[in-house]
Amino acid sequence: MSTVQKKLRVGQEEFWDKAMAANPRAFEALQNLIALSARLVQEPGNSPLENVMQRILSVMMDSAGSVVILCFNGYCADALKVSRTVWEASLTVSYLRKFPEEVNDYLDFVLIGDKRDMDVLDALGSKLEIPHERRDEINREYLRVRSRFLKRDPKDVDDLRGSWCRSSIFQMCKEIGRTDHYKTFYGMSSGMVHVSVVGLKAQSDKNGEMVYAPNLMHIDNALMTAHSSILCAMHDYNDTAKLGFEKEIAEASKVFQDIWKVNENE
Repeated sequence: MSTVQKKLRVGQEEFWDKAMAANPRAFEALQNLIALSARLVQEPGNSPLENVMQRILSVMMDSAGSVVILCFNGYCADALKVSRTVWEASLTVSYLRKFPEEVNDYLDFVLIGDKRDMDVLDALGSKLEIPHERRDEINREYLRVRSRFLKRDPKDVDDLRGSWCRSSIFQMCKEIGRTDHYKTFYGMSSGMVHVSVVGLKAQSDKNGEMVYAPNLMHIDNALMTAHSSILCAMHDYNDTAKLGFEKEIAEASKVFQDIWKVNENE
């Protein structure tokens, strides 16, 4: 046992067997899918769109690994919160695949963030020194893209929207056919992330008492969401970048359908 392990208990080792017994094939399949994803993202893409998809999938891999670790240790509610971010990332990939012309908005929104950050630091009287050259660059780039991020409402002509995409999350779901996910999984998991009463209910037992880790509540939902989200993103990236992983992804899709007993179109 390491010095760290002697001083600080990390994880719930006594829970591992119980977690694995809950759905051993799901754990194995998700880890195999993460490994397959790693093969897809080995090389950068050949276009801005492909590069964005490759980087998003890379981030999704790490988050899916976190889902596995959290579920394995009985922190399944927190795993579901992480799965929500994996689902959102998959939504972005699918949306950009359908609307590739919006990839520049996705990339250039960072320039809006740079300007906002600088203005906040100035307003707070931050002691962080920003070189004049960098200030000029931030202002110049902000003015170059600003008009693309104005709100649609003429009354808000001087206000910028808070996201790279003109569409809301729900509208993005409508565009790619995922409104069912939005109305069910996303609503509940968002409540958990923002600790609304919906989120508290989702982490309570039938008597209204809070359920604490380690436990299996939401384990299947967390694993399935991460599993399906990575699979969708892999399919979109492979199809866009022509990576040649059709056979491997088709086999992974069959495994997913067998574990979770869903139809191809679900």
